[in-house]
Amino acid sequence: MIRSVFIFLVAVGLGALTVSGQDEDAAADLKRRIRALTDELRQRSDASLPKIDESARPVMRIYDIGDLVMNYPNSGGDPVDLTPSKFQFPEQAELEEPQSPFEVDWIIEMLRQLVEPAAWDSVEYADVQPRLGRLFVNNIPRVHKKIDAFMKTLRKLADRQLRVQIYAVPVDEKDAALLASATRTLPADAAERLLSRPSMGSTELVCRSNQQLSQRVGRRVGYLGDYDVEIAQEATIGDPISKSAFSGMAVDVRAMLDEGGKGARLDIELSRTHVSEPVRRVDTEHGPLELPELALTRLRTSAWVPLDRVVILGGSTAGTNPCLFLARVTRMGTKTKTK
Repeated sequence: MIRSVFIFLVAVGLGALTVSGQDEDAAADLKRRIRALTDELRQRSDASLPKIDESARPVMRIYDIGDLVMNYPNSGGDPVDLTPSKFQFPEQAELEEPQSPFEVDWIIEMLRQLVEPAAWDSVEYADVQPRLGRLFVNNIPRVHKKIDAFMKTLRKLADRQLRVQIYAVPVDEKDAALLASATRTLPADAAERLLSRPSMGSTELVCRSNQQLSQRVGRRVGYLGDYDVEIAQEATIGDPISKSAFSGMAVDVRAMLDEGGKGARLDIELSRTHVSEPVRRVDTEHGPLELPELALTRLRTSAWVPLDRVVILGGSTAGTNPCLFLARVTRMGTKTKTK
């Protein structure tokens, strides 16, 4: 190598002495020879360096474990304003908050014990540190590959997310037999027949097993409900008072996947209100009043629902706006037909 460097220096020196007396072609040839010699020196230098085993060099990777350690709190909705109706279910006892699938310290301990236990001591600077729902892992590529497989296994164990779909469909007297018994699982053809009817409302909630969620789907219908009457001397003044009624569906549900993963227990409270329009008006001495007609169907029940099947929760065939409540529960990630 020293000999090559010497040759290179001699070549550069000679070139510097003779360039001034040569034409441009000779100068370009000298530059090419210098570049060729430089490349040869670089290749010999690289060949003399020791080979590095990349598979034995630790690499830092970040693993997002937020979905494995995050708590999913219950979410109770605000009471539905059913003005002018004052009907309310009695309050339910407060239930325990659902817990996260795994603890951070437990995941770290399992990594050290199950994923290449010897590597955590033999590999220089091998370590794992938790920060804000992430694991910062420094180890060799072979260990990282096994960590990926370990995380996939944990997610399969923690995959207890459920999709709860609720439908309200019209009902007639011929369907009275469907409401004669407790919750009933429908054959596929009967379920499709009912779901093909014009929708009277539907909602979908995604929750973890044993998590309570609420959802309100609908709109507020405003109306002129009263007057604030003031008497001034011999005159009376009526200031209008506006009110509103909720028209739509309100759902409070807790879904608990059974151990076998074949079905889920639903604790559910349903309220469906329908405000008939146009709103009826009457005249008073202070001005017109609006008297909305409100159809209300409410249901509270607990039922075991097979996954991917449609069940009848209940309903009513009486009143001005009768409806039937249907439910379907599926595991997240599976495909279902939705109306």
